[in-house]
Amino acid sequence: MLRCKKLRPLLSTLGTLTLAINLSTSPNTFAEPAVIEEVNVYAQKRQQSLADIPIAVTALSGEQLAQSKIFEIRDLTTLSPSFSFDTAQGFQNASMKIRGIGTFGNGRTFEGAVGVFIDDVYRSRSGMVLNDLLDIEQLEILRGPQSTLFGKNTSAGAINVRSNKPQLDQQSVELEADIGNYDLLLLKSIINIPVADHSAFRLALSSHERDGFFSSADNNDRYNEIDRYTVKPQWLYRPSDQLEIHLLADYSKSDANCCWGSAQVVNGPTAPLVALYAGLRGLTFEPAPFKRKSAEPA
Repeated sequence: MLRCKKLRPLLSTLGTLTLAINLSTSPNTFAEPAVIEEVNVYAQKRQQSLADIPIAVTALSGEQLAQSKIFEIRDLTTLSPSFSFDTAQGFQNASMKIRGIGTFGNGRTFEGAVGVFIDDVYRSRSGMVLNDLLDIEQLEILRGPQSTLFGKNTSAGAINVRSNKPQLDQQSVELEADIGNYDLLLLKSIINIPVADHSAFRLALSSHERDGFFSSADNNDRYNEIDRYTVKPQWLYRPSDQLEIHLLADYSKSDANCCWGSAQVVNGPTAPLVALYAGLRGLTFEPAPFKRKSAEPA
Protein backbone atom coordinates (compact mmCIF):
# COMPACT_ATOMS: atom_id res chain seq x y z
CA MET A 1 0.00 0.00 0.00
CA LEU A 2 2.89 2.31 0.67
CA ARG A 3 4.12 1.92 -2.89
CA CYS A 4 0.64 2.66 -4.30
CA LYS A 5 0.39 5.86 -2.28
CA LYS A 6 3.74 7.00 -3.54
CA LEU A 7 2.78 6.27 -7.16
CA ARG A 8 -0.56 8.11 -7.07
CA PRO A 9 0.97 11.63 -7.08
CA LEU A 10 3.26 10.59 -9.91
CA LEU A 11 0.40 9.13 -11.96
CA SER A 12 -1.75 12.20 -11.37
CA THR A 13 1.16 14.39 -12.45
CA LEU A 14 1.67 12.36 -15.63
CA GLY A 15 -2.03 12.56 -16.33
CA THR A 16 -1.92 16.32 -15.98
CA LEU A 17 1.07 16.63 -18.27
CA THR A 18 -0.58 14.46 -20.89
CA LEU A 19 -3.75 16.50 -20.76
CA ALA A 20 -1.78 19.69 -21.07
CA ILE A 21 0.05 18.38 -24.12
CA ASN A 22 -3.20 17.30 -25.76
CA LEU A 23 -4.75 20.68 -25.12
CA SER A 24 -1.76 22.51 -26.50
CA THR A 25 -1.69 20.43 -29.67
CA SER A 26 -5.45 20.24 -30.26
CA PRO A 27 -5.65 23.47 -32.34
CA ASN A 28 -3.13 22.05 -34.80
CA THR A 29 -5.07 18.82 -35.07
CA PHE A 30 -7.96 20.59 -36.80
CA ALA A 31 -5.91 22.22 -39.54
CA GLU A 32 -7.50 23.95 -42.48
CA PRO A 33 -8.46 21.57 -45.29
CA ALA A 34 -6.12 21.37 -48.24
CA VAL A 35 -7.15 23.35 -51.28
CA ILE A 36 -7.72 21.19 -54.36
CA GLU A 37 -6.01 22.63 -57.39
CA GLU A 38 -8.34 23.47 -60.25
CA VAL A 39 -7.80 21.34 -63.35
CA ASN A 40 -8.44 23.02 -66.70
CA VAL A 41 -9.12 20.91 -69.79
CA TYR A 42 -9.87 21.49 -73.47
CA ALA A 43 -12.43 18.71 -73.86
CA GLN A 44 -14.89 21.13 -75.49
CA LYS A 45 -12.35 22.97 -77.68
CA ARG A 46 -11.88 25.73 -75.13
CA GLN A 47 -10.30 26.03 -71.71
CA GLN A 48 -12.72 25.03 -68.98
CA SER A 49 -12.63 23.70 -65.46
CA LEU A 50 -12.90 19.91 -65.29
CA ALA A 51 -15.71 20.26 -62.73
CA ASP A 52 -17.85 22.31 -65.14
CA ILE A 53 -18.03 19.97 -68.16
CA PRO A 54 -20.54 17.10 -68.56
CA ILE A 55 -17.97 14.68 -70.01
CA ALA A 56 -16.12 11.74 -68.46
CA VAL A 57 -12.51 12.93 -68.74
CA THR A 58 -9.21 11.67 -67.36
CA ALA A 59 -6.74 14.57 -67.35
CA LEU A 60 -3.03 13.86 -66.87
CA SER A 61 -0.41 16.59 -66.67
CA GLY A 62 3.05 16.27 -68.17
CA GLU A 63 4.49 15.88 -64.70
CA GLN A 64 2.14 12.99 -63.92
CA LEU A 65 3.08 11.29 -67.19
CA ALA A 66 6.78 11.62 -66.39
CA GLN A 67 6.38 10.30 -62.84
CA SER A 68 4.38 7.29 -64.10
CA LYS A 69 6.94 6.59 -66.87
CA ILE A 70 4.36 6.98 -69.62
CA PHE A 71 6.61 7.10 -72.69
CA GLU A 72 3.92 6.68 -75.36
CA ILE A 73 0.16 6.55 -75.70
CA ARG A 74 -0.12 2.77 -75.40
CA ASP A 75 1.42 3.02 -71.91
CA LEU A 76 -1.79 4.77 -70.76
CA THR A 77 -3.27 1.34 -70.06
CA THR A 78 -1.42 1.40 -66.72
CA LEU A 79 -3.27 4.53 -65.58
CA SER A 80 -6.68 4.28 -67.24
CA PRO A 81 -8.46 0.91 -66.91
CA SER A 82 -11.04 1.90 -69.54
CA PHE A 83 -8.33 2.39 -72.19
CA SER A 84 -6.75 -0.54 -74.05
CA PHE A 85 -4.23 -0.76 -76.88
CA ASP A 86 -3.79 -3.74 -79.20
CA THR A 87 -1.09 -4.17 -81.84
CA ALA A 88 -1.43 -6.36 -84.92
CA GLN A 89 1.34 -7.26 -87.39
CA GLY A 90 2.35 -3.64 -88.02
CA PHE A 91 2.29 -0.13 -86.65
CA GLN A 92 -0.48 0.97 -89.00
CA ASN A 93 -2.78 -1.80 -87.74
CA ALA A 94 -2.71 -0.85 -84.08
CA SER A 95 -6.06 -0.45 -82.38
CA MET A 96 -7.16 1.66 -79.45
CA LYS A 97 -10.28 0.95 -77.44
CA ILE A 98 -12.14 2.95 -74.81
CA ARG A 99 -14.67 1.09 -72.68
CA GLY A 100 -14.02 -1.95 -74.87
CA ILE A 101 -15.18 -0.24 -78.08
CA GLY A 102 -12.78 0.01 -81.00
CA THR A 103 -11.80 -1.40 -84.38
CA PHE A 104 -9.14 -4.04 -84.93
CA GLY A 105 -7.81 -5.74 -88.01
CA ASN A 106 -5.04 -5.85 -90.58
CA GLY A 107 -6.88 -3.69 -93.12
CA ARG A 108 -5.57 -0.14 -93.36
CA THR A 109 -8.99 1.05 -94.50
CA PHE A 110 -10.52 0.45 -91.08
CA GLU A 111 -11.66 3.68 -89.49
CA GLY A 112 -10.73 4.02 -85.88
CA ALA A 113 -13.32 4.44 -83.15
CA VAL A 114 -10.90 6.38 -80.93
CA GLY A 115 -9.57 9.62 -82.39
CA VAL A 116 -6.17 11.00 -81.41
CA PHE A 117 -5.53 14.75 -81.61
CA ILE A 118 -2.06 16.12 -80.98
CA ASP A 119 -2.06 19.92 -80.75
CA ASP A 120 -5.49 19.97 -82.42
CA VAL A 121 -4.25 17.92 -85.41
CA TYR A 122 -6.07 14.65 -86.07
CA ARG A 123 -3.92 11.55 -86.57
CA SER A 124 -5.80 9.34 -89.01
CA ARG A 125 -3.98 6.09 -88.14
CA SER A 126 -3.13 4.66 -84.75
CA GLY A 127 0.41 3.93 -85.92
CA MET A 128 0.97 7.68 -86.30
CA VAL A 129 0.76 8.10 -82.53
CA LEU A 130 3.28 5.38 -81.63
CA ASN A 131 6.00 7.93 -80.98
CA ASP A 132 7.32 9.37 -77.75
CA LEU A 133 5.19 11.76 -75.73
CA LEU A 134 7.67 14.62 -75.92
CA ASP A 135 7.32 17.93 -74.08
CA ILE A 136 3.66 17.38 -73.19
CA GLU A 137 1.67 19.86 -71.12
CA GLN A 138 -1.48 17.78 -70.68
CA LEU A 139 -3.15 14.65 -72.00
CA GLU A 140 -6.90 14.10 -71.82
CA ILE A 141 -8.81 10.85 -72.31
CA LEU A 142 -12.41 11.65 -73.31
CA ARG A 143 -14.69 8.65 -72.81
CA GLY A 144 -17.84 8.25 -74.86
CA PRO A 145 -18.86 9.59 -78.30
CA GLN A 146 -17.22 12.93 -79.18
CA SER A 147 -18.35 13.30 -82.79
CA THR A 148 -20.05 16.66 -82.25
CA LEU A 149 -16.77 18.51 -81.72
CA PHE A 150 -14.07 16.04 -82.83
CA GLY A 151 -15.54 14.36 -85.92
CA LYS A 152 -16.94 11.00 -86.93
CA ASN A 153 -13.94 8.83 -85.96
CA THR A 154 -14.53 9.34 -82.24
CA SER A 155 -17.53 7.08 -81.62
CA ALA A 156 -15.78 5.47 -78.62
CA GLY A 157 -13.89 8.53 -77.40
CA ALA A 158 -10.91 10.74 -78.09
CA ILE A 159 -7.43 11.42 -76.80
CA ASN A 160 -6.44 15.08 -76.78
CA VAL A 161 -2.73 15.88 -76.35
CA ARG A 162 -1.33 19.39 -75.92
CA SER A 163 2.35 20.36 -75.99
CA ASN A 164 4.06 22.91 -73.77
CA LYS A 165 4.23 26.33 -75.40
CA PRO A 166 7.45 28.35 -75.53
CA GLN A 167 8.00 30.57 -72.50
CA LEU A 168 8.54 34.26 -73.23
CA ASP A 169 10.26 35.10 -69.94
CA GLN A 170 12.34 32.02 -69.18
CA GLN A 171 15.49 30.54 -70.69
CA SER A 172 15.93 26.91 -69.77
CA VAL A 173 17.58 23.66 -70.78
CA GLU A 174 16.26 20.27 -69.65
CA LEU A 175 18.06 16.95 -70.06
CA GLU A 176 16.69 13.52 -69.21
CA ALA A 177 18.06 10.00 -69.57
CA ASP A 178 16.32 6.71 -68.79
CA ILE A 179 17.92 3.28 -68.88
CA GLY A 180 16.42 -0.17 -68.39
CA ASN A 181 16.52 -3.81 -69.32
CA TYR A 182 16.87 -5.01 -72.92
CA ASP A 183 19.38 -2.18 -73.37
CA LEU A 184 16.71 0.50 -73.03
CA LEU A 185 18.06 4.01 -73.57
CA LEU A 186 15.78 7.04 -73.72
CA LEU A 187 17.33 10.50 -74.13
CA LYS A 188 15.33 13.74 -74.06
CA SER A 189 16.37 17.36 -74.38
CA ILE A 190 14.22 20.50 -74.22
CA ILE A 191 15.58 23.99 -74.93
CA ASN A 192 13.57 27.19 -74.42
CA ILE A 193 15.08 30.50 -75.62
CA PRO A 194 13.31 33.89 -75.56
CA VAL A 195 14.21 35.58 -78.84
CA ALA A 196 12.81 39.06 -78.13
CA ASP A 197 10.39 40.74 -75.79
CA HIS A 198 7.37 39.14 -77.43
CA SER A 199 8.65 35.92 -79.01
CA ALA A 200 10.36 32.70 -77.98
CA PHE A 201 11.74 29.53 -79.56
CA ARG A 202 11.45 26.03 -78.12
CA LEU A 203 13.07 22.81 -79.34
CA ALA A 204 12.43 19.30 -78.01
CA LEU A 205 14.42 16.23 -79.08
CA SER A 206 14.21 12.58 -78.10
CA SER A 207 15.94 9.31 -79.01
CA HIS A 208 14.46 6.00 -77.85
CA GLU A 209 16.07 2.59 -78.34
CA ARG A 210 15.38 -0.86 -76.90
CA ASP A 211 16.12 -4.41 -78.01
CA GLY A 212 13.24 -6.70 -78.84
CA PHE A 213 12.04 -9.06 -76.13
CA PHE A 214 10.64 -11.76 -78.46
CA SER A 215 12.87 -14.09 -80.43
CA SER A 216 11.20 -15.74 -83.42
CA ALA A 217 11.30 -19.52 -83.48
CA ASP A 218 11.75 -19.73 -87.25
CA ASN A 219 14.55 -17.24 -87.99
CA ASN A 220 15.78 -16.14 -84.53
CA ASP A 221 15.03 -12.47 -85.31
CA ARG A 222 13.99 -10.28 -82.40
CA TYR A 223 10.71 -8.35 -82.49
CA ASN A 224 8.90 -5.71 -80.45
CA GLU A 225 11.99 -3.53 -80.36
CA ILE A 226 12.13 0.28 -80.28
CA ASP A 227 14.32 2.41 -82.51
CA ARG A 228 12.93 5.92 -83.10
CA TYR A 229 13.61 9.60 -82.68
CA THR A 230 11.41 12.70 -82.50
CA VAL A 231 12.01 16.40 -83.20
CA LYS A 232 9.55 19.14 -82.20
CA PRO A 233 10.43 22.82 -82.90
CA GLN A 234 8.10 25.67 -81.86
CA TRP A 235 7.96 29.44 -82.25
CA LEU A 236 5.62 31.74 -80.32
CA TYR A 237 4.92 35.42 -81.02
CA ARG A 238 2.63 37.29 -78.61
CA PRO A 239 2.75 41.08 -79.10
CA SER A 240 -0.38 41.66 -76.99
CA ASP A 241 -3.05 39.84 -75.02
CA GLN A 242 -5.36 39.89 -78.06
CA LEU A 243 -2.91 38.42 -80.61
CA GLU A 244 -0.85 35.24 -80.53
CA ILE A 245 0.92 33.40 -83.36
CA HIS A 246 2.08 29.88 -82.55
CA LEU A 247 3.92 27.75 -85.10
CA LEU A 248 4.63 24.11 -84.24
CA ALA A 249 6.01 21.18 -86.21
CA ASP A 250 6.94 17.66 -85.20
CA TYR A 251 8.76 14.90 -87.03
CA SER A 252 9.33 11.35 -85.91
CA LYS A 253 10.81 8.27 -87.52
CA SER A 254 10.78 4.65 -86.41
CA ASP A 255 12.90 1.83 -87.81
CA ALA A 256 12.24 -1.26 -85.75
CA ASN A 257 11.02 -4.83 -85.99
CA CYS A 258 7.60 -4.32 -84.55
CA CYS A 259 4.58 -6.12 -83.45
CA TRP A 260 5.18 -9.82 -83.27
CA GLY A 261 1.90 -11.61 -83.74
CA SER A 262 2.77 -15.21 -84.59
CA ALA A 263 5.72 -17.31 -85.69
CA GLN A 264 5.61 -19.49 -88.79
CA VAL A 265 7.17 -22.85 -88.10
CA VAL A 266 5.67 -24.96 -90.91
CA ASN A 267 5.39 -24.08 -94.61
CA GLY A 268 1.96 -24.51 -96.12
CA PRO A 269 1.19 -25.36 -99.75
CA THR A 270 0.70 -21.67 -100.64
CA ALA A 271 4.00 -20.45 -99.15
CA PRO A 272 5.69 -20.00 -102.60
CA LEU A 273 2.74 -17.91 -103.82
CA VAL A 274 2.84 -15.74 -100.70
CA ALA A 275 6.58 -15.21 -101.12
CA LEU A 276 6.07 -14.26 -104.80
CA TYR A 277 3.30 -11.79 -103.97
CA ALA A 278 5.35 -10.25 -101.17
CA GLY A 279 8.29 -9.75 -103.53
CA LEU A 280 6.08 -8.01 -106.09
CA ARG A 281 4.85 -5.66 -103.38
CA GLY A 282 8.36 -4.86 -102.19
CA LEU A 283 7.94 -6.83 -98.98
CA THR A 284 10.09 -9.52 -97.44
CA PHE A 285 8.65 -12.95 -96.70
CA GLU A 286 10.81 -15.58 -95.08
CA PRO A 287 9.28 -19.05 -95.13
CA ALA A 288 9.84 -21.30 -92.18
CA PRO A 289 13.12 -23.22 -92.40
CA PHE A 290 12.83 -26.89 -93.05
CA LYS A 291 13.71 -29.04 -90.11
CA ARG A 292 16.89 -30.94 -90.62
CA LYS A 293 16.73 -34.66 -89.98
CA SER A 294 19.10 -35.77 -87.31
CA ALA A 295 21.79 -38.16 -88.40
CA GLU A 296 20.87 -41.74 -87.81
CA PRO A 297 23.20 -43.60 -85.48
CA ALA A 298 25.62 -45.94 -87.20
